[in-house]
Amino acid sequence: MTATTLAAQPTGLVLPSSFPDDVFEAVKARIFGKVPSASPAWEQLAGSHNGVRYRLRACADYSEEFTQSVQRFGDSPPVEKRYQQERQLFGFFVSGYAALDSFSFFMYFAAAHLQPGPFPTQRPGQIKSISCKSTPPAFAKAFPGEDITTALNTLLAEQMFNDWDAYRNVLAHRAAPGRVMYASVGSSAPDPAADWKIGSAGSLKIDASLTPPRLAWLVHTLSGLVVAADTFTQQHF
Repeated sequence: MTATTLAAQPTGLVLPSSFPDDVFEAVKARIFGKVPSASPAWEQLAGSHNGVRYRLRACADYSEEFTQSVQRFGDSPPVEKRYQQERQLFGFFVSGYAALDSFSFFMYFAAAHLQPGPFPTQRPGQIKSISCKSTPPAFAKAFPGEDITTALNTLLAEQMFNDWDAYRNVLAHRAAPGRVMYASVGSSAPDPAADWKIGSAGSLKIDASLTPPRLAWLVHTLSGLVVAADTFTQQHF
């Protein structure tokens, strides 16, 4: 099976088959064995753990829906199908980034149980600021040299992550991008796929290869983060 094939996990939730959901459940169990259920952190940990899995599943679903739509209706469909494709792209990029943010939030609160100083969570503003970008520096300060610290900082350096961040920001905060269509005259060659004008983030081709490789990267990246979290929690919880 490929990285993006969906399959039922031992927990019952259908997720990309290569995502180690059983390992992620073991990570949660270790943390919850130390964090009291009456603690405010327990709810934050439970919610963010769910967030990783649900947003990843949503991202995979949006990818499949978009790919099927482009294969069936092309890159310049009637307005209602065009709206559906735009909704699928919005959901894909926003959900995918949310899965990464949820993982960062989850690990931040886990680390806060061990070392509250570098991981403040007492005020709403502190909680609001937790993200993919704020969690790695805190880990670098509190847990230098650990696999999870390396994995979190490697994520920030990846071009795919930075591109995804730019696309998500355009979609969530600015616009529904237009498309540049191509039509040749007097040629039997197929026209190039339309360009999706994603603002200052550049352009992407509206075709069946837009979302699958990005989803595969997301699954691979989250899987590596989960494996690093497994090592971290075995050592510290």
